[in-house]
Amino acid sequence: MPLMTEPEKPKRKKPKKPPRKPPKRTGKPITVWLPERLRAALDAYVEASRPRTTQTATVEVSLEEFLSQAGFWPWPRPAAEAPVTE
Repeated sequence: MPLMTEPEKPKRKKPKKPPRKPPKRTGKPITVWLPERLRAALDAYVEASRPRTTQTATVEVSLEEFLSQAGFWPWPRPAAEAPVTE
């Protein structure tokens, strides 16, 4: 006696997602974990800023200042200033 099988159900197609809009910014996003106190200070600074700024802009400026003081901004360094490696 042949086995009876259930008729195959048609597979559901997943709904297509709308195409993503290209980002307005260029560069590479990074994710960082901040200690609570540092995050609270950053939030307070952004809230107190006039005109209002974003956390992204605040972090960008802070990184540029830090790298500038360390001699790594602007990048790339001019060829005359590049360290010599042997």
